[in-house]
Amino acid sequence: MRPTMSGFGPILLLVLVGYFAVLPRPSVALSYEGYQMYSVEVKTMKEVDNLINIIEQFDGVTTMNEPRYGKITLAVPTAMVSLLRSAFTDLNMEMTLVYNDIQRLIDATTKRPEGGIDKRSMVSTDTSVVDHEKYHRYPEIVSMLHHLASRNSDIMDVSTLVYRTHEGNQVICVKLHGNSSTSGSGASTKPAIVIESGIHAREWITPAVQLWLIENMLQGYRTGDPTVTTMLDTFDWYIIPVTNPDGYDYSHAVDRLWRKNRRYISYECRGVDLNRNFDVKFNTTGVSQNCRSNIYLGFKPFSEPETSNVKELVTSLRSRLVAYLAIHSYSQLILIPWGYSEEPMFPDNYDYLDHIAELMTVAISARHGVTFLKGQAYPLLGNAASGAGEDWALKEVPGIFATCIELRPSGDDVRGFLLPPDEIVPSAEEYFDSLVVMAMELAKQARDKNSSN
Repeated sequence: MRPTMSGFGPILLLVLVGYFAVLPRPSVALSYEGYQMYSVEVKTMKEVDNLINIIEQFDGVTTMNEPRYGKITLAVPTAMVSLLRSAFTDLNMEMTLVYNDIQRLIDATTKRPEGGIDKRSMVSTDTSVVDHEKYHRYPEIVSMLHHLASRNSDIMDVSTLVYRTHEGNQVICVKLHGNSSTSGSGASTKPAIVIESGIHAREWITPAVQLWLIENMLQGYRTGDPTVTTMLDTFDWYIIPVTNPDGYDYSHAVDRLWRKNRRYISYECRGVDLNRNFDVKFNTTGVSQNCRSNIYLGFKPFSEPETSNVKELVTSLRSRLVAYLAIHSYSQLILIPWGYSEEPMFPDNYDYLDHIAELMTVAISARHGVTFLKGQAYPLLGNAASGAGEDWALKEVPGIFATCIELRPSGDDVRGFLLPPDEIVPSAEEYFDSLVVMAMELAKQARDKNSSN
């Protein structure tokens, strides 16, 4: 049993660690009705390999996280539970039911919170147009951002990045800025912060928190909030809310758990994992060369227009760049480079990165009591991955603050990527608090550097 759509029959082949779409592209949403969620405890690398081998034999079984040490979560059709359990039992591995209806979790991501206010029925203001109690489609996001920019043109710009996606979408970049600091040519001389978000299609919470952040910064600056004023007067903020618009809209329209972009590779394959496609230790850890895989890295670094867009933006800001943040979900982590290494390997500015990451975790916890951990990927997650954006940015511009923030929920929360919309605002609030302490620490470092020169 696999996700199906009426009149078309089975359309997914699932092997290794992901969802693998078979062409042609379907026109109606896949259903995960009848899918249950199970966890398997993995303690050794041999057990990781065994788990992968088992999944290869069961067309329709899907991992909800990457194979690694610890608990691996599987989406399993009810009809396959008995056979799959037997396969694991033969290898002394136990399969435990953690949730019995994945489609119910998916449905919950489209339901408005009870008592919520639909902003579509309200008159929008100069700094408030986004309905933060729902997840928006990409065309809606673009429209809302242009609306906000038209009313705040002195402190907000919306531009399109260089390359169109495989399906012809333009990728939107927002620049937030306060009082200008320019050179004789009129170009900004302020330090720049880049936020890359929505690179994995199914991580809906990441574009949602950027929309809240943008509105909150606009409102704060307009009302004279001293913290926001300092953040915008000191730095230029470049925010890509949806780095992967093709995949993001596909996850809305067709397959809620789609991860990659929508590159056509062959009749049986679509999509590259964009967070394996940056040019940093390319094709070394945590990747697959199988184009059906959810962590397929692409045929060369920056083979994809989406990652090339990020490269062009960072390159254009190289002389001013002080921070690069990659926003993902889920696990409640602040990850420090290098994320590609399975052995202890630290960048030259590791102590600086670790110090700011610690401040960010404290700020997050202070807001709603949610605990984030900080550190490197392999010790925290049990897996390493080459070709990630934050590692590449730090390699290209040594000394900057570079991190990957994994938002809500926690790693053992069954909802995973399927976070309901009533958690958008609290997630955004704690995310904003982490950016405040980061920005203040970056500003302090800049002042200390200037005073020593």
